[in-house]
Amino acid sequence: GSRWTSNAVDLPATSGVPVEVRAAKMRQTLVAVLGATPVNFSSRTDANAVGIVFDIAVVDAVEPHAGVAALLVCLVGSHAVRSRPAHDASNRLATAATGTVIEGSSLLMPTAFQTEIPTVCEAELLYRVLPPLTAVAPIGGPVTPREPPPAAISLGTLCLAAGELREGPCTPSELPRTPADAPVEISGIDARIGPLAGDPTFGLGVSIMLTAGRDVPPYWRVLSHARCGVAGHSRDVPLFLFVEVRDLPPGESTTGMGTTPSNMGVATAPSACELSFELDVDGVKSPLGEYCVVGEHTVAGGCAPPLHHARLER
Repeated sequence: GSRWTSNAVDLPATSGVPVEVRAAKMRQTLVAVLGATPVNFSSRTDANAVGIVFDIAVVDAVEPHAGVAALLVCLVGSHAVRSRPAHDASNRLATAATGTVIEGSSLLMPTAFQTEIPTVCEAELLYRVLPPLTAVAPIGGPVTPREPPPAAISLGTLCLAAGELREGPCTPSELPRTPADAPVEISGIDARIGPLAGDPTFGLGVSIMLTAGRDVPPYWRVLSHARCGVAGHSRDVPLFLFVEVRDLPPGESTTGMGTTPSNMGVATAPSACELSFELDVDGVKSPLGEYCVVGEHTVAGGCAPPLHHARLER
């Protein structure tokens, strides 16, 4: 449920688009985040996230599989962190009669890098038609090029600042977007070694923040590798990392999470783990950084040899 809600703003109609956005409001709410660290909360727990809720009014015939999504960019510390908008490709809008109003929403999920709920956020409302996949090529067979999906149409932008929601983007002073010095750089790492949920083994949980520079490529991925000291020996420990990285603008950041699968943990808690990350652009790899994890503490740089005697005085 909502703990705080802003004033409501209607966006003006966009020519050629069969829907309108009305009564858009920012709100603070309580959400449970699935991750590597256990979280306990109740209905009385304070809010921990910010999001937007809005009405989608159908004003004309809507194409099949059209949806309205909100892209949020919020100030988290000194970084402009971007959300992952979820496109509704169902036929909710296409099957609705003219005059129907359907609720939409989007949320910036809290992460380890958020010490308080963001109070400055920019929300762009997007209309897009994304038909679902109807055919999948056989594994190993020829790949037929697909037509690119239609570009999203902006329905308008809103800014939450000083406790009030208004039409238009946030100013650079309200929401600074400072490009990284490199095409992509790691702006934050929060990692822990601990027991895996529902399994009497141990593994890693990692949160990562990455910021785009002026020369950021349109698509890239991050590769991760973990090597841990276990019972006096050094061994690889699986770490499955997910980061949404497509079309991240310069100066904006994205967050991701990585965990050791519960069926791939180690029987003894590692004394330390060395994490290394690489940037992969079309198969060309370059180092992003190394970190040493001991318990719930992380420091920049590799662990001191031997790995199972890693120190933290870096």
